[in-house]
Amino acid sequence: MALTAQEIFVETVQSLPPDEQFRLAALILQKLSQSGITVGDRRDTWREQDQKDL
Repeated sequence: MALTAQEIFVETVQSLPPDEQFRLAALILQKLSQSGITVGDRRDTWREQDQKDL
C-alpha cells in the first residue's frame, strides 16, 4: 500500500533536522520543476455563481 504525503511527512520527514527538511524540500521542488508538470492554480478563475453575482 502506498503511503500518503502526510504519512511520509509524519513518519519520516518530521523527525529530520530543519536543515535536512529544507534540503529535501529543495530536492523535491527541483525535480518537479525539471519534470515539466504544471499544477493548475484555479484561485483566479470565476465560478459560475461569481459570474451570476457580477
